[in-house]
Amino acid sequence: MKASCLTLIVIVAGMSITALAQQKISSGTNSTAVQINQRGPIVLPDSLARERLSTQHASSPIGQATTAGLPLFLFGGGTIVGTLPTDPSTTTIQVDVVPVVLNITQGGVLYSFSPTQGDAGCLPINYTAFSLLSGSPFFENVPITMNGVSEGTTQYLDAFQRAELAYVVPNHHTTLLGVGFPPLTINLSVPATGNSTAKVFDTQDLGRGSQCGNNSGSVNLQNKLAVVKLSTLDSSLRNYITARGAQIQPSHLVLFLLYNSISANVDATDFFNINNQNNCCFLGYHDSYTRNVNNPGQTYAVAEFDGRNQTIFSGVADVSVISHELAEWANDPSGANPVPAWGNIGQVQGCQTNLEVGDPLSGTLAP
Repeated sequence: MKASCLTLIVIVAGMSITALAQQKISSGTNSTAVQINQRGPIVLPDSLARERLSTQHASSPIGQATTAGLPLFLFGGGTIVGTLPTDPSTTTIQVDVVPVVLNITQGGVLYSFSPTQGDAGCLPINYTAFSLLSGSPFFENVPITMNGVSEGTTQYLDAFQRAELAYVVPNHHTTLLGVGFPPLTINLSVPATGNSTAKVFDTQDLGRGSQCGNNSGSVNLQNKLAVVKLSTLDSSLRNYITARGAQIQPSHLVLFLLYNSISANVDATDFFNINNQNNCCFLGYHDSYTRNVNNPGQTYAVAEFDGRNQTIFSGVADVSVISHELAEWANDPSGANPVPAWGNIGQVQGCQTNLEVGDPLSGTLAP
């Protein structure tokens, strides 16, 4: 007999913010897939990324003290970031924001994808993906209404949590403090046709037509999309965290920011094959070192800032992937929060048993 599953109704986790005033950051699984549109590609839920990486992480575990980890409260059989919604206080969590500069030399030609460099074709003049994120409602207070209800003047994640946990008391807040970290630069060299590790695609060859971007130089070029193998990317992220163990703590979230760059499940050269539903694509994911519900250890997330505004992936623009991952991290910091089997909505085509609140509304924007 076919198992039934609950349809879970959640609030939109696809916030999109394109042109905001620049404010600097302070220094210091379920394996179902959805075809975003008829021409492909297939965007995979990020719980599959954790499943794919399980073997790799088990073979190279990273030990780290977690006695001063994230503030968590029990919710059902899992944990959520913050304090009980009946606690009239503000919990502030540091987010270590790391720009990821991806340099791919393909057939002797350098292509660079950088969230710290301008992109006059896709972004407002004098702005970068990093500066737009820095001044966005992820870290700055703005009036926010969700589901027709005003959540006051606050940050995006706080508004999301207040709307989700409808019995929250007036003075309860969960806020984020963004701290800019040095960029992570990943240098890869591949043949002219790319290889399984990485490939730079031309969007016109992919049937996506001409795309915005810089029309000269090597950085954030017009019509170019970077694809890197998931395991290669994740190893670089974890190595960065390890190298900065004194500055990065389990009480922080590490947020790695990509620009016009995504990861493939297995083979970077095959990511756009709509017949291979297990390969493409991860636009972002979040993970934890222990995957222990009550003690997740160091948590981190990676997300693409998409400069192409829905012209590569339907319903994906600027910070929509970031909002998806932040909401999921807050509601499922370990990646293993148990919930009753739910699904049959949005990207969740079958039954899913973890609390990934963004998956039902992947490809749905709330600009």
